[in-house]
Amino acid sequence: MNKKALRLKLLSLKEANPLLAWEPKAISDNLLKNYFFSKDKVIAGYWPMRNEADPRYLIAKLFKFGCMICLPEVTSYSKILNFRKWRPFDPLRPGKFGTSQPWGDQPLLVPDVILTPLVGFDKKGSRLGYGAGYYDTTITNLKKNKGQTIVVIGVGREIQRVNFVPISEHDERLDIVVTEENFERLD
Repeated sequence: MNKKALRLKLLSLKEANPLLAWEPKAISDNLLKNYFFSKDKVIAGYWPMRNEADPRYLIAKLFKFGCMICLPEVTSYSKILNFRKWRPFDPLRPGKFGTSQPWGDQPLLVPDVILTPLVGFDKKGSRLGYGAGYYDTTITNLKKNKGQTIVVIGVGREIQRVNFVPISEHDERLDIVVTEENFERLD
């Protein structure tokens, strides 16, 4: 199955299966009991949309722990996401594609860890997104220009797991995937 057909199938499946109230806490628990976040790290989260796995409970816990949090900002002039500082309960503004993002007066940050939404994923760490390439382009750019490792954690639901995600040369792999049921390091 090609990317487009797989994306449509998984988006339909996701829309037909609403997020359950207990899933955000389960995702948070599965990640925090298996991965250590140090207080000096900058964590890029996201504000969920389109019935995505919800990382807000996790983000709030990381903020309380002392991590600096940022959220992506989609700009009209680039496929590279900006990441702006954000604290839980800070107001957000509407962004491109129906996203919610911090206001433009918030400082830009460079993340050490990126919590990324996804449409689908497989056991090899291949990630299927919405198809615009924003996260792939951004992660490639950060790895090239930051000079250190960036950990990419896919945040999803088990219904998004597939046997195989077709990949292209520009696709970035996940290092870890966390769902309401599992935590997996992907090599």
